[in-house]
Amino acid sequence: MNDTPVAMPCLGDYYKSLGCEDQGDVMARQVGGDHYHKGAIQPWTIGLEWGLDPWSMNVVKYILRFPYKNGVEDLEKIKHYVEFLIENYDTIKNEYYE
Repeated sequence: MNDTPVAMPCLGDYYKSLGCEDQGDVMARQVGGDHYHKGAIQPWTIGLEWGLDPWSMNVVKYILRFPYKNGVEDLEKIKHYVEFLIENYDTIKNEYYE
């Protein structure tokens, strides 16, 4: 696997290419708070750029938001996802990274 992150096209352009109605700049809005607007990069952008599996993506999401949203509960979620990743390492690696 090439370790260089891949530049992804704008999600808005992708949705438009599918014929979806323009909902405005999806990257500029957030549903349910403002905890992801603390940084310049949205968690889903990180996941797309790095080609992360869904479980690793959730770890990124919760690690970035825990100080601003659910605190220890989000840390417990991170622990749960990491435990799943460890227990299913070979399957996830084969499915998403090879």
